[in-house]
Amino acid sequence: VIADEAVDPEFGTGAVKVTPGHDFADDEIGARHQLEVIDLLDDSDRLATYDWLPTKYHGQTMTQARQMVLEDLTANQRLEKTEDYSHRVAECYKCQTPIGPLRRPQWFVKVKPLTDRAIAAIEAGQIKFYPDRKRRELIAYLRQLRDWNISRQIVWGIPIPVAQNVDDPNDWIFDDRDQRDDLTVDGRTYRPDPDVFDTWWSSGHWPWVSLDWPNQPDGYYPNDLMETGEDILKQWVSRMIYLGLYATDKVPFEVVALHGMVVDKHGAKMSKSKGNVVNPMEVIDQYGADAVRLALTNNLSLGQPQGFSSERIKAGAHFCNKLWNIGRYVQSIDGQAGGAASGADDWINQQLDQTIKAVSEKLDRYRFGEAQALVWQFVWHQLADWYIESTKWRLNPENLKLVWRQTLRLVHPWTPFVSEDLWQKTVAKNPQDLLINQSWEAMPPVDTAQAADFDRAADIISSLRTLTARLEKTQTGLELKNNSSLAGYQDLLGRLTKIPTKLVEQPTAGSGWPVESGPDPAGWLQINPGGRTSLISQLKTDRDRRQTELKNLQKRLDNPAYINQAPAEIVKASQEQLVACRGEVNDLDDWLSRLGN
Repeated sequence: VIADEAVDPEFGTGAVKVTPGHDFADDEIGARHQLEVIDLLDDSDRLATYDWLPTKYHGQTMTQARQMVLEDLTANQRLEKTEDYSHRVAECYKCQTPIGPLRRPQWFVKVKPLTDRAIAAIEAGQIKFYPDRKRRELIAYLRQLRDWNISRQIVWGIPIPVAQNVDDPNDWIFDDRDQRDDLTVDGRTYRPDPDVFDTWWSSGHWPWVSLDWPNQPDGYYPNDLMETGEDILKQWVSRMIYLGLYATDKVPFEVVALHGMVVDKHGAKMSKSKGNVVNPMEVIDQYGADAVRLALTNNLSLGQPQGFSSERIKAGAHFCNKLWNIGRYVQSIDGQAGGAASGADDWINQQLDQTIKAVSEKLDRYRFGEAQALVWQFVWHQLADWYIESTKWRLNPENLKLVWRQTLRLVHPWTPFVSEDLWQKTVAKNPQDLLINQSWEAMPPVDTAQAADFDRAADIISSLRTLTARLEKTQTGLELKNNSSLAGYQDLLGRLTKIPTKLVEQPTAGSGWPVESGPDPAGWLQINPGGRTSLISQLKTDRDRRQTELKNLQKRLDNPAYINQAPAEIVKASQEQLVACRGEVNDLDDWLSRLGN
């Protein structure tokens, strides 16, 4: 009878039997109290033969023996009661059979000399981790490791290359033959060890074994980057580091980037029992590999779970379709004559150059989700919504083709199949001219004043589109100053807003809406009195509703319990809603101010 902190006094009577040879927790208790270890079961999962064990129990299964014990206790009037309770005994995930550990001779590796060296290398900054908190997590894990059992008693695996003398159990030799038959050495018979290596021991050698090290010592080892799931930081990344240092005296990689687990759209772990698993091959067959790739990297934050939903898949497919349509449009203008460069060309070149630099910077810091967001914004909005539409107003074919070539380079990491296909169809001179081998082209110099004028025109068009949706056709026209830098965009403004637009020396002010804030706007949207009154009422109602929503969101995000307990994805969504709502309130205030309210 012993007392140990591992026993829960609230469970049952508070007293339990201890079987050090048959349970991992019991084994630790036994080690603390120097208890004798008894191997209760044999290889056939039946009770072993011991003098102290009644003969009737010998050779019985655990289930049979337990029933026999109950019957004997009842017969001897020693049983007070039986009751059902929940336990935490491990079960086989396939057949739901309880798992009972058995003590067997094993091969161990002394890990402290290995982990000490790995910790020193990590603390010295030889390996960088993204996110950085995983570095601290790994160091803490390495410091508490025990000696590593690297042998397994299973059918499949890499055989342990040793053989044992059949007549002397302490005599072992190294044996790496493919055939695992007995062999004779110096008149002694050796039998190969039937055990195989632990999976993580074998895969821990991967960085250098797969690169034919040391035959190529100056080749690809050490690697630059190891990108893998955060769930195998301990099982795999740690082993690659300390085994790599032991075998090569070098860390296996300079950077470790760890993505989170893919979960369902509600943030729950995918499980067959929950019915929320997704067969990626079926999704790829339906939407394409690039759509899946986009969905998995959308809003990706390293080390955080990544939600997977049909909405994201469909959004990725729409993005690929948008690229395809732009490619068809570029093909359609091939051979067409064009005019001189316009402000739209300067604007898109400026936007593209800035996007390339920003995306490169994000990728250098392994911020894949942020980089994708920039690419998405450029392709969908700046290129498709604005520049492509502007080329239907004023075409410069050579600049459009340059922007297209650079865009395909930009999207290639996220849409390798679609972009390569489009490159071959619209750019490549021969099939060997692969997109993946291309470098960035130099961008032409930008006239920043022209780019700013186009950006100004685009901003006015966006505002007019939003505003006129509320006016129910009560606007009567758009008047622009003929001496404004926007005068050159008269046709574009009229085309994209579908509002009759004319140049005048001085627009009629006061009865409509100024297209810009400030005392001297470049133009005025003319609105009849009834439409103006209705518009002001709508804007005030919307502003009040948005202000209420803004206060509620701010209150939610100011609550520490919400920040600490809600899923990270939900908190992030609330933060994004707050930013969007604040922007809408500011826009509504600006519009009301322009209307004199």
